[in-house]
Amino acid sequence: MNIKLKELKPRDFSTDYFQWINNNKVMQFTSFENKKTTRKNIINYIKSNYTDKHNYLFGIYYQNKHIGNIKAGNINYNHKTCELSYFLGDLENRRKGIMYKSIIRLIDQLHKSKKLLKFTAYTYAINKPSIKLLTKIGFKIEGRLKRHHNYNGKRRDILIFSYLKN
Repeated sequence: MNIKLKELKPRDFSTDYFQWINNNKVMQFTSFENKKTTRKNIINYIKSNYTDKHNYLFGIYYQNKHIGNIKAGNINYNHKTCELSYFLGDLENRRKGIMYKSIIRLIDQLHKSKKLLKFTAYTYAINKPSIKLLTKIGFKIEGRLKRHHNYNGKRRDILIFSYLKN
């Protein structure tokens, strides 16, 4: 499977990216859910991650096409930890194992290059595909934040997953 992770720069902004961020089906389980945003806001988001060495935003490229993003954020070099977040914007490429391979690749890359050991991911307790994905990779549930986020007008639980790299 031809998957590449490329650190995003402001020039990587595209019409597809803009459409994903403004598509509620794509963003339904993210912090962007039900928020409309502008080209300028997206470019500023990419730029802020590109210039901050505690956050790395990567584009997921499949067959040389940008189809989604994966981020390592809140990196703590002292504790060797980070938080992962991800989405596939191209709905046709979901359920093909692309995100599975992307997360594993990013964990391996950050372990080797930054010496990170613990990776955390947060997901809605109702997001069954993400729960299945994280569990398949080897993440374990560390906790539950009760009624932590508003999702479609209802308070929802967030699950905290973690993965320790040996």
